[in-house]
Amino acid sequence: MSRKKAGKRGDPEVPASEIRYQKWVTRVYGFAAACLFALALAEFFDVATPQIQTLLMLGIVAAGTASWVLQAKRKCHNCGQLYGYHFRLVKANVCHKCGAEYPKWRPGLKDGETEQ
Repeated sequence: MSRKKAGKRGDPEVPASEIRYQKWVTRVYGFAAACLFALALAEFFDVATPQIQTLLMLGIVAAGTASWVLQAKRKCHNCGQLYGYHFRLVKANVCHKCGAEYPKWRPGLKDGETEQ
């Protein structure tokens, strides 16, 4: 089962696994943002104890680790090659095996939609 991207150019279909991946990454980013916001509020209102600071920082670290693992498990839609655990500074959104581009996506976009 797959859905189409929102777009007028006849974009390719987005597989259901990619949509699930996008939802999980959005949840992880939301959790990290909530922890960071709670930490900022605790510091602003001067209620941040060392236990609260540690707990919220551990939440941010856990979210960062989860997003790194989710990105590494991402598969190329063309050849099935995993993205991997290495850094990519050049051509970060291109499969290193077949050269196909991963579908464009940013946190906050709905199921398979693309930025205009």
